[in-house]
Amino acid sequence: MALHTLGTAATTSLTCLPAWSATIAASDVAAVASNILNDAGIGAILGGYSSGETYFIGTGTTHSSTSITSVSAAAGSPAIATIKVGDVVLGAGVPAGTYVSAVAGGGATLTLSRAATAGAAGVNLIIARPALMAPKLLVDSAQLFVPMRGTLKILPGDYVAVGRAGEVVLVPGNAVSYAGSIWSFT
Repeated sequence: MALHTLGTAATTSLTCLPAWSATIAASDVAAVASNILNDAGIGAILGGYSSGETYFIGTGTTHSSTSITSVSAAAGSPAIATIKVGDVVLGAGVPAGTYVSAVAGGGATLTLSRAATAGAAGVNLIIARPALMAPKLLVDSAQLFVPMRGTLKILPGDYVAVGRAGEVVLVPGNAVSYAGSIWSFT
């Protein structure tokens, strides 16, 4: 089984598991769960909190390869020198579950664990420490834990998705499957 995308009729930008069932592979659950950030992380990304030493927010140039160059920090973000091997990378064209596998040039050049799907300059990047990623938010026992909000039961047919900023989205299966739904699953 592989990860999919879920979105509205206008865009399909959420990384998504197929409809929840007993046949969901543990590796697929882990791939989605590895991109879910806790609320403090999402707040840092959206400007509700300072980014501190655990989240890097900035831009870089992707090359349809495992290389990101010209990495630069956004105002208020830690210096690029704080990026470490193992940090999780979120950004347009960066596959879910990608992490930094090498750092060069004081952080200006990064090698990723997976190749970006496109090449572009000025790609917005979020790089977060795995220790501060949400711990065990999605488990294969059909429980979704959302920090500061509680645990949700995932019902058969529900879709669990993660947005580009690491936010978790739970969409009931019947909201996706009815004729005329704004949701698109690919």
